[in-house]
Parts: sequence; C-alpha cells; structure tokens
Amino acid sequence: MKKIIAGLMIAASMFTFGCSGRNSDFGTVDMSKIEAEAPIVKTTQEDVTKKMTDLKTQMDKDMAGKTGDDAKKVAEDYGAKAKLIQSEAQNKLKASLDTAL
Repeated sequence: MKKIIAGLMIAASMFTFGCSGRNSDFGTVDMSKIEAEAPIVKTTQEDVTKKMTDLKTQMDKDMAGKTGDDAKKVAEDYGAKAKLIQSEAQNKLKASLDTAL
C-alpha cells in the first residue's frame, strides 16, 4: 500500500512540475561571474575587510594584559562579533541577488 501511495505522489509531482511549459522561463545564474563582476560584491568585501581589521585592532587592545579565562572570553566575544559581520554581509548580498533576480 505504501508503494502505491508513493508511486501516486511521484506521478502527481511529475505531472505538476515536469509536464508544464512554465519551467521554460527559468535560466541559470553564474555565481562565479557575479562574484567577479558585480560591484556590490566588491564593495561588500571591502567593507567586511575594513570592519574585520578594525575589530582585530580593538580585540588586540582588549586582550592586552589578559590571560586564561579572561582572554578566552574576550576572544569568544570578538569571534561572535566577527560572525555577525560576516552574516550581515551575506544577508546583504543575498538580498541584492534576490532583488536582481
């Protein structure tokens, strides 16, 4: 019985998505070309690089004189900040790509 239901579901999905002509309007996106040529990518990379450099400089100042658990906590805090910077940049690029598409 499970095989029959699975077969019917596959057939229904093929009919719904595979047999219609509406898929002919879709194309492909060359992400390597976008990364190489899109100005938003270059400006975002430069912005992330600057923010990370500033963050490292500030972390080095905060790490001065700290050892053990204190240094580990400072490193974890700055690691979280670095991940946030990268995440914001990825979201910005994704939003830009979604808008363009």
